[in-house]
Amino acid sequence: MRSLLFVPADGGSKLEKAMASGTDAVIIDLEDSITPERKSFARSATLEFLRQASATKQRPRLLVRINGLDTGMTDADLEAVVPGRPDAIVFPKAEGAPSVVHLDAKLTAREAVAGLPEGQIKILAQAVETAAGLFAAGSFRDASARLIGLTWGPEDLSSELGATANRDPQ
Repeated sequence: MRSLLFVPADGGSKLEKAMASGTDAVIIDLEDSITPERKSFARSATLEFLRQASATKQRPRLLVRINGLDTGMTDADLEAVVPGRPDAIVFPKAEGAPSVVHLDAKLTAREAVAGLPEGQIKILAQAVETAAGLFAAGSFRDASARLIGLTWGPEDLSSELGATANRDPQ
């Protein structure tokens, strides 16, 4: 995947426009772009969008960025979106192989309930968004057959490290 387009899960027409953008993957965001009071609506909107969009023959990959394991919202996110058969889950604040194994187990259970083949839904881990993730980066190798890649989050990492700026002044 060369280009990834993040769109808020409650973005309405933005989601439809993203499908025609030419991007390699549309990432439907349930994490940072959704306020707590809109999470439930955003989950329902994501499932509806996935069901409609997945029927499109020529389409970008459809990924869903869930809320991280430490938020207490991961299970609700997965319950809502797995029946929509996303191509992958974008896993924020992944902190090493154990966190990927944990998410893999959650996906396996939900795929079984949804009647999907085990391992159908892949994982794209946002591995370097926290200091712990940075130090655990070497552990991701062979963590799960679902793991299709790693990304990093410079904004979250900078914030956690207490940086006052993450770019040189221009």
